[in-house]
Amino acid sequence: MNHKTIICAALAIGMAACNSGKSNLGYEIVTLEEEKLPPVQQLQLEKIDLPEDYTMGQNSLYIYQDSVLIVSKFQNPFPMKKMVTLVNLNNGEIIGDYFTNGRGPRELLASYTQLSFNHLDIMCPSGKLVPINLDSAIMRGNDYKPDIIRTERDDFPSEWCSVDDTLFLTGNDYYFDGIIDGCESYTKLPEFYWFTKSGRCIPEYNASDYIGVKYKMDNISREYFSINKQKNRVVCFNAYRPYAKVFDMELNLIKRINGPEPDDGKYRIDDFMDGVWWNESYGRNFYYRSPYGDDENIFVLNERTHRFVEKEIDTQHLQESVQENIDYMLKTVDANTELFRFDWDGNLIARYSLSGKHLYGGITYSKSSNTLYFCILDGDGECYMYKAKL
Repeated sequence: MNHKTIICAALAIGMAACNSGKSNLGYEIVTLEEEKLPPVQQLQLEKIDLPEDYTMGQNSLYIYQDSVLIVSKFQNPFPMKKMVTLVNLNNGEIIGDYFTNGRGPRELLASYTQLSFNHLDIMCPSGKLVPINLDSAIMRGNDYKPDIIRTERDDFPSEWCSVDDTLFLTGNDYYFDGIIDGCESYTKLPEFYWFTKSGRCIPEYNASDYIGVKYKMDNISREYFSINKQKNRVVCFNAYRPYAKVFDMELNLIKRINGPEPDDGKYRIDDFMDGVWWNESYGRNFYYRSPYGDDENIFVLNERTHRFVEKEIDTQHLQESVQENIDYMLKTVDANTELFRFDWDGNLIARYSLSGKHLYGGITYSKSSNTLYFCILDGDGECYMYKAKL
């Protein structure tokens, strides 16, 4: 990459069912084939009873190491006192809670969270990144003070993932690795930006790179990250296109995993929203989301919905039709959704069925008990925790 040297300096401070081959671009291209995918294993889901205080309101729930519940509130912490709360599931006691809601130096205006390895990564739209080291928090309780990285940039990415307590990788919402009429120069932009503990952006953000760049691409090119520093891997999963990419830590592309569905999306430029969107009449694609990585595996949802066409809205009954459309979309996506299990070289080693449940997020895996944990949106619109033995 053009910024390989700079990034190196920042870092210093089943097998795949597929056809594969080395491309002339210097990386391996793997194509997943439907008939050669690992067989789908049916998960036996068991609901976990939790006090209502932990499940009510807008939040994200995770279970760490079989015994710690993480409650992350989006904005209003009620009925919790803080935005992030760790609870000992064995005795019900609070281990620690962190960050009040606000605009102060150690406050969060809102909390978007992802969990990977032993870090709960938080993005606040006010320009803050927070890596919460869960092992440190469990050991020290409220004596643990997570670092808040105040970034140099005001606009903020749709995706992010920490490498450790001092370094974040973020996506560039304006980058697109293809050609759309009117957006030919977007492939020349950095695909990623690193943020160091000091908030420095690597590569340096140059406004001159964005002259003539108007449209955000995250509605069609959003990628979710998983990072394994020990294995020298960064794995990216595309939300709306059927592919994943495996990089080393210097962001050299090692492998691209395509399929099994075709990448045949049709797009349109929306000048009113300054973004690129799906051509809905042709259909939208929903693929990967909510990855969780440990030292050996990456578990990631694959919604496997190719060319989903939304129902037309009846303008005479607008509100009812919008809700009907949402229900129809969720039902269609839920029926297709599978959980894929990859290793860190991008080999697909297992697939699991979610029994048509709407998985809201919060995927974690405990190797010691061989148990998966999920946050599932039930028919009443509330989120509940489930587990499944593998």
